[in-house]
Amino acid sequence: MDSGARVICFLTDFGLDDDYVGVCKGVIAGLAPAANVIDLAHELPGFGLEYGAEVLEHATRYMPAGTVYLAVIDPGVGTSRRALALRSESGALLVGPDNGLLLPAVEALGGVAEAVSLTDDRYHLHPVSSTFHGRDIFSPVAARLAAGTPVSELGEPVEPASLVRLRMPGAEPEAADGVRTRILAVDRYGNVRLSAAQDTPGLAFGSLLRVETPDGTLKCLYAETFGESAVGDLLVVPDSHNRLSLSINQGNAAKALGLKVGDPVSISLLESHPASDESRRTDQRRTGRRRIENCRRYSGERAPRSWLPGACRAVPDRQMRLHRGLSAADGGAKVAAWPRTPDPISSRGAMPDGLDMSLPLTERSL
Repeated sequence: MDSGARVICFLTDFGLDDDYVGVCKGVIAGLAPAANVIDLAHELPGFGLEYGAEVLEHATRYMPAGTVYLAVIDPGVGTSRRALALRSESGALLVGPDNGLLLPAVEALGGVAEAVSLTDDRYHLHPVSSTFHGRDIFSPVAARLAAGTPVSELGEPVEPASLVRLRMPGAEPEAADGVRTRILAVDRYGNVRLSAAQDTPGLAFGSLLRVETPDGTLKCLYAETFGESAVGDLLVVPDSHNRLSLSINQGNAAKALGLKVGDPVSISLLESHPASDESRRTDQRRTGRRRIENCRRYSGERAPRSWLPGACRAVPDRQMRLHRGLSAADGGAKVAAWPRTPDPISSRGAMPDGLDMSLPLTERSL
């Protein structure tokens, strides 16, 4: 029965520190040993339905035809929310809670051809936990589907129009030259993924942008690639999902700027004409003092060098003393500390004379 098993694409917000993902995959292996399970994502923001729905929908264009999409982000587990299995017009199958998580993906696959509520407990593990339907309902059902069980056998029919629908994130116009977005997620590199699409009207590559965050206002370049900026530069780039991302070239923007999922971020146009490389470097040096202040919020922490923008790496204050000596892997560079000085944004006394913030760490002279 398993020789022609479907692929299972598995998405959750379970994380990988606990056994949740592993036991779900064990259930699948026991019921459909020939099914190939693709781990799409398990470190999504907890309870982040909108972002999870977007990730699942985006994945549909890359998965094999006939894939079973098993998606479990389930803040309503154990309540009256329905458990679903869907068959799309393209033949792909989807399993998960009726909370809006599945709908963008099934619509990308041609729409709902059939929907059932998973009421037939012959296809569940027993006893069914009130807090872990991912293991006891959704995983065994996905395995059965992958092995060839028809959707219609799994429970009672559901009217597609009754399925819960999410309001998917986007950007709201804020002014003639700006949009208001919010943070959908932060990836492992610290890139801040925004709800605004790459094709936001009025923005063109090479433009200088004003970015307003809960912590203040910054200026940065809208670039097509990270290679158009220097290491440590703040910039806005399009991400792989065609949304805008606030990033630091080889740094961690989320930590350096103190941003988190859900925070509002406004973007507006300062200069629409493409800037020269030299003008970009000049502007980044002018805003370097802002980065210094961002670093100071982490006083007392031994912050990883990888997430600090260039200015922060070179200018610790006496309370931080980040990296008294970097490892050989970091080039063996030494970072000194000097006494706290006046406000680094408004006072030139905040940085040692002659320190060129455009240079890599190992080429700066203190």
